[in-house]
Amino acid sequence: MKKEAILKFYQTYQLYLFPIVIAISSLILIVFVIFPQTSKLLSNQKIEGEIIKKSQFLEDKVQALENYNSEDLTSKVSYVLSSYPPEKDLSAIIGVLQVIAARSKFTISALTIGGTSEERGTAQSYTVRLEVLGPASSLQDLLKDIESSPRLIRISSFQVTGATDGVVNVSLALNVLYSSQTGGSGGPDVPLPELSESEREVLAQLVSLTSSFGLSSQPSAKGKANPFE
Repeated sequence: MKKEAILKFYQTYQLYLFPIVIAISSLILIVFVIFPQTSKLLSNQKIEGEIIKKSQFLEDKVQALENYNSEDLTSKVSYVLSSYPPEKDLSAIIGVLQVIAARSKFTISALTIGGTSEERGTAQSYTVRLEVLGPASSLQDLLKDIESSPRLIRISSFQVTGATDGVVNVSLALNVLYSSQTGGSGGPDVPLPELSESEREVLAQLVSLTSSFGLSSQPSAKGKANPFE
């Protein structure tokens, strides 16, 4: 009886059962087979596109690096580091101040290195207290040379005493700037940095100043063993 009921049910609804079974089978096939495979295919295509794009970028970067003039690049870096070094350049600053003083016909009588202070951003500075003797007529030249030297130096204060026969004793407090953080060239995915027009102009001025002051572009330049000779 049960078998006959099932057969009767099938004969009555067979036109509906077959499409339903096909629909359910198709749905299962789509959900568990076609959709995952399609998603995987699209994902693989996306990854492949990213790999091709990255490979092309790296090839262009390698080509750009090969086109760089290493000597010119090293020279530019040296000028920048000599002007704004990544650390305290105590020996180099003595040589710089010697040159500046001599340009204005002054001689260094005393030099004291002070503490460090924070500036804006990554900049820091240390204090140099400088005493020089020289002609009063050249005092303005001395102050101008300090402020316009290729090495980043600021005059915090100065005092003039003992004007005798046109010779003055000048006490100066200087802030010598340096960077507390070195910049990196970035990873392989970072585009190569390019100098802007304004940066090129600043670099050209820096080269000109370094040459006119007769200073070395090497950041490790050292002064005399005795800076007061």
